[in-house]
Amino acid sequence: MRLDELIDKWVTNDAWLAMTIENLFKMLPRLLNEIAELKQKDPGDAYLIFNSAFNSFVPYLNIIRAKLII
Repeated sequence: MRLDELIDKWVTNDAWLAMTIENLFKMLPRLLNEIAELKQKDPGDAYLIFNSAFNSFVPYLNIIRAKLII
């Protein structure tokens, strides 16, 4: 059996949604901690990273939004 067949058989859309939400919640505290540490050293860079880093959340948020609309 191929991996994609196994995934199709056992991993539901709800599981993908749960994993997406889990990844988002794991990434957020790490990002905020890194920004807080950087803010002490260089507030300007911390602000730039804060503004640009949240673009990495867009694909996850789009997946969640798409699943909630259906």
